[in-house]
Amino acid sequence: MSVTLDRARELVAAARAEYQREPDVRDALRVCADRLDEPLRVALAGSLKAGKSTLLNALVGQDIAPTDATECTRVVTWYRRGTSPSVTARYDGDRSMSIPVLRRGGRLSFDFGDLTADRVDRLDVEWPARTLARNTIIDTPGTSPLSLDVSERTLSMLTPEDSASGADAVVYLLRTLSASDTSFLTRINDAVGGDSGPLGVVGVVSRADEVGAGRMDAMMSAKEVASRFAVELEKTGLCQAVVPVAGLLALGARTLRQSEFGALVALADAPPDDLQLAMLSADRFSRPDMPLPVDAETRAGLVDRFGLFGIRMAVTLIRMGTRDSPSLARELVERSGLEELRHIIDVQFGERADQLKAHSALVALDRVLRASPAPGSRAIIDE
Repeated sequence: MSVTLDRARELVAAARAEYQREPDVRDALRVCADRLDEPLRVALAGSLKAGKSTLLNALVGQDIAPTDATECTRVVTWYRRGTSPSVTARYDGDRSMSIPVLRRGGRLSFDFGDLTADRVDRLDVEWPARTLARNTIIDTPGTSPLSLDVSERTLSMLTPEDSASGADAVVYLLRTLSASDTSFLTRINDAVGGDSGPLGVVGVVSRADEVGAGRMDAMMSAKEVASRFAVELEKTGLCQAVVPVAGLLALGARTLRQSEFGALVALADAPPDDLQLAMLSADRFSRPDMPLPVDAETRAGLVDRFGLFGIRMAVTLIRMGTRDSPSLARELVERSGLEELRHIIDVQFGERADQLKAHSALVALDRVLRASPAPGSRAIIDE
């Protein structure tokens, strides 16, 4: 165990001894102590439709987060490791209820029933995924000047006024680099990093395949955009790195089905001119009258799962000699940018997890002590 965590535990223990007779403060200090022993909390944040839930699914390698614009995407959702899938809604301040997990049209969804998003404080999702053993991932609602109530849910979790940030580190998804993005990153930096700087903030140019309109060179264009964003953010000190990720392709590749591989092989064998003409747009590619050796319903499913860029990339790789689904999946994941992001998360967050968790716990401890002064609290604050 690191000296950083041990020292933080000592300070929290000293505070708990100081406040033994004050139940409310004691409960707040227990939360500080528990935080030191939890997995690192990594939040995904960004604007509306930035692709946060899709990226979460890609990182986990399973379809565990709803991606449709339903009630559940307007609620802060915590994904933790569990022995079996379960979803619990915390609502109306102190109430909770189990939420059914459904599959609708092949997509995962959480059934709120009569419960509305404005009543839900957060969702707690437990799922048997290995990735969640190391990191608790927090999916936040998209921020937008037009959806202030939804944006406030994200801000309240990441940048609360009376406690430490709910996250130890943040992956911030960007489509552009607007003034609102810079302002939001500034608030995150103040909450997560404070005087220590951006301890854990990484930027992602999300839906990167769309930067180049789904062309084969789309990721190269996205890398140029990421470099520009990185230069701008480096001036402000708000972010440690910016990488492009095609989240839809990454998720499709990590969950590639044998039937999809067969369909992609068939498309690779189609006359190149016919395929190129069909892939001028997603609607055209899915039309029943396109002379392709794959039925229209399957083609529409491929677009939904991989996007046109992913289909083009897969067909090209198959034509170059990739002949089995595991090999294709690995190649597609590599080209999606997901592996680079995972490496950066491992280096920037994983290797400094103890420091990040200690920082969060000590910020929370400091605020508890200042809000409820006691004879010995000043000495603990100074330490």
